[in-house]
Amino acid sequence: MNNYKEPQKNNNYSNELDFGIILEKSFNNYKKIVGIAGVSILILVIIYFALVFGLIAAAFGFVGFNEAMTTFKITDYSITIIIGYLLFMAIFSGISANFTAGIYQMAYAANSNKQYEVGTLFYYFKTKYFKELFLSGVIIAVITGCLTLLFQYLNTELIGVIVTYTITFFTMLTIPIIIFSNLKAIDAITLSLKLIANNFLIILGLVIVAFILSMLGLVGLCIGIFFTLPLIYSTIFCIYNEILPIRETNIIDEIGTTEE
Repeated sequence: MNNYKEPQKNNNYSNELDFGIILEKSFNNYKKIVGIAGVSILILVIIYFALVFGLIAAAFGFVGFNEAMTTFKITDYSITIIIGYLLFMAIFSGISANFTAGIYQMAYAANSNKQYEVGTLFYYFKTKYFKELFLSGVIIAVITGCLTLLFQYLNTELIGVIVTYTITFFTMLTIPIIIFSNLKAIDAITLSLKLIANNFLIILGLVIVAFILSMLGLVGLCIGIFFTLPLIYSTIFCIYNEILPIRETNIIDEIGTTEE
């Protein structure tokens, strides 16, 4: 697979977005990746569930698993467990960021008529972008985790949930910025905040529509959710590509190269 990425130097962050055009592009992209991306998400969910199930079962036993899942509140535990929990979530988020980057890679490949497969999900684990992707996931997880703890201690969990989703929304372009604009984690997070703040209403509308449509996969046996969730990734990719269009380069495959 060839390296198509090139650092973006465009400082015009207030490009006017067209809701209808981006939505149409998102659907077109989604139709191309739905199969492979859907299977990839299903694989991820199985891996994540097995990991979480194993950890909770090890901590509480199989008998207490159900109770732990329904009544778990991290602030009820010791500071050592809380720190361990935050550390686990940070590492988990850092690794997940690289899987998510793989799905955006699929969206890019489909948009550019390039080859991709289920294995593309693991693509960024072998590139110089792994560290920055991992770091971005860690930073965001630590911030949201600490805020969640704070609001739990204050018995205002609902506010904590709102704050967490707000942070997630404003940082959702971080991964595309890292892999397509070649920026460091901190710079990517900062730029994501600027891009979304400058196009807030349109981006919010697009995300809400994509989320509602993706939830249609819950109808029936709920299995369809794995094949509707890719619409969210297609939408975020198209939003990024509309604001900072990805330019092709002819640089040879960079897999295994060191960071510049």
